[in-house]
Amino acid sequence: RVTVLESWSEAEAVEAARSLAARWGRRLVEASAAEPDLDVRTRQAVLRARLHDATLFVRTASLLDVSGEGSPEADRERWRQLLQAPVPLIVAVSPGTQLPVETEDVEWLVIGRPSVRDRQGFWEHELAARGLEAAGPDVAAVAAVFSLGPAQVRAACTTLARTGSTDYPALSAAARSRSGAALDSVAERVTADVRWDDLVVPPATARRLQQLASAVRCRREVFDAWQFGRLTGRASVRALFSGPSGTGKTMAASVVARELGLDLYRVDLSAVVSKYIGETEKNLERVLSAAERTDAVLLFDEADALFGRRSEVKDSHDRYANIEVAFLLQRIESFDGVLVLATNLAGNLDEAFTRRLPFQVAFPPPDEAARRELWRRALPATAPVADDIDPEFLAHGFPMTGGGIRSAALLAAFLAAHEGVPICMAHLVKAVARQRQHQGKVPSSAEFGPYLRLAREEGV
Repeated sequence: RVTVLESWSEAEAVEAARSLAARWGRRLVEASAAEPDLDVRTRQAVLRARLHDATLFVRTASLLDVSGEGSPEADRERWRQLLQAPVPLIVAVSPGTQLPVETEDVEWLVIGRPSVRDRQGFWEHELAARGLEAAGPDVAAVAAVFSLGPAQVRAACTTLARTGSTDYPALSAAARSRSGAALDSVAERVTADVRWDDLVVPPATARRLQQLASAVRCRREVFDAWQFGRLTGRASVRALFSGPSGTGKTMAASVVARELGLDLYRVDLSAVVSKYIGETEKNLERVLSAAERTDAVLLFDEADALFGRRSEVKDSHDRYANIEVAFLLQRIESFDGVLVLATNLAGNLDEAFTRRLPFQVAFPPPDEAARRELWRRALPATAPVADDIDPEFLAHGFPMTGGGIRSAALLAAFLAAHEGVPICMAHLVKAVARQRQHQGKVPSSAEFGPYLRLAREEGV
């Protein structure tokens, strides 16, 4: 007897497998991940199931060789032996996954993603069962943002019962801890603690970011209840953040994620892009599939390096590059999750990508008023600061971005700490002058005025 459980959530697959095994009057055993040799792991798992008269539970990836040293044929042979073993077998697969080998007499069960209304019912039932009370809007919000099944909601509510807190931050933190950590191995978690008040952006940019956050909250209602996802079967919210380096694109993504109670993961392009044909597509598929199993915001920084324009085919390299872009277009279209592409050069993106990004947010360089505010915020209230700081002069004289201002403030803090004195205007001037020199610009009296001598000091 072979049963395949197709589920978007491993937790729900395990719960369903236990229920099936109990219905058959058997216990459930799983192949041990502690055994590194996959062939030995397979034999041991089958032997344990036979000795205990149990049902064997297998996650597809646990018996595939991902080291790169094995062969697809070895994987298929291992699965053929497993499927022929004289024990009841339950196999858990992700949506769209096929078994490595064909087999007859397989019962294929699909565990669908619950609707927002169903998830809200799970939360209300599990909270009430533990004597916990939560505000209706908070429960509705966490059900809309996090795609958790009954088993995951049950575990989250058990955590809440220990703390006794049921406001939205507590609900979202408990939900986030159960939404899976599949992305941790393929992307970098961004942990910046930033809020809306930390953003210094034009009103239009702030308004579009608020609309993006609202779209993520409402996406299941729009795609499921209103059936906008009927044709694609996906509930994707995709956005493009464009603007010069240092204008706050990553910070804005962090703010949106924090507002929603979601984690933000940034994709490291150096670990994704490969010179070998077909490897980049495989790496991207692994990242996007992991993101679909995790309630998180996925950020592709410097996206123009990956999602560039297709070119005229002049040789085999152009042909394979275009095939890669075509794959990305198709995969972005079918992605089920929250995706942000950030770029300094929006014009370099293929137009077909921009058409697939409904939310496009521009981050222009800050004007003088914004720079003045950025300089004020660049020095924390807890830092020792002298009285001679002149944000007006710095904002008027130097057209820097927020990232450049933060870097200059940090360098000034190190200079002051080295001298054992509070941060003063001299430290900021030296830090700005060093940044200008790194850009190939010689300090001039037109820029630095009365501070020109400081800017030209030896060692700056």
